[in-house]
Amino acid sequence: MRLRLVAIGAAAVLSLSGCAIFGPEGGPGGAGMKKPALAPTTAEDAVDAVRGADGVQRATVTLTDGLRFTPSTVRAQPGTVELTFVNGGATPHDVAVSDAGGTPDTGNLNGGARGTVRVTVTAPGRYPYPCLYHASSGMVGTLVIG
Repeated sequence: MRLRLVAIGAAAVLSLSGCAIFGPEGGPGGAGMKKPALAPTTAEDAVDAVRGADGVQRATVTLTDGLRFTPSTVRAQPGTVELTFVNGGATPHDVAVSDAGGTPDTGNLNGGARGTVRVTVTAPGRYPYPCLYHASSGMVGTLVIG
C-alpha cells in the first residue's frame, strides 16, 4: 500500500512539473493561455540597434515573467543584426528570429540565462521574434528593418 501511495505521489509531481517548467501553456505546442491585450508600440517600447566597428548592429532584449519582451521592437537597417536575449525572470523562454535565411533561435533560456541570435536581413520589413513557448499568449517581438 505504501509503495502504491509513493508511486501515485510521484506521478502527480511529474505531471505538474511540466507546467512549472514551461509556464501555464505547457511548452511548445501547448494549448496556450488566453492572449492578453497588447499595447501599441510606443517610443519607450522600441530601440534602435547600434552598429559596431565590425558593421554588425546589436541590441539587447529582456524576457520577463509577464511574458513580454522589453523592448518589444528593435529597429535596424538592412544587414547583419545580432540580438541578445536576457531572461530577467524565472520562466524559461526560447526565442526564434525569422529572417529570409531561416529561423535561428536561442534554445531554452532558463532564468538569468542569455542567448544571442545573429541574422542577416537584406529586405526591409517586419520580422517577428516569438518566444516559442509563449507566442500563443502574445509574447512576440518585432525586428523592423527600415
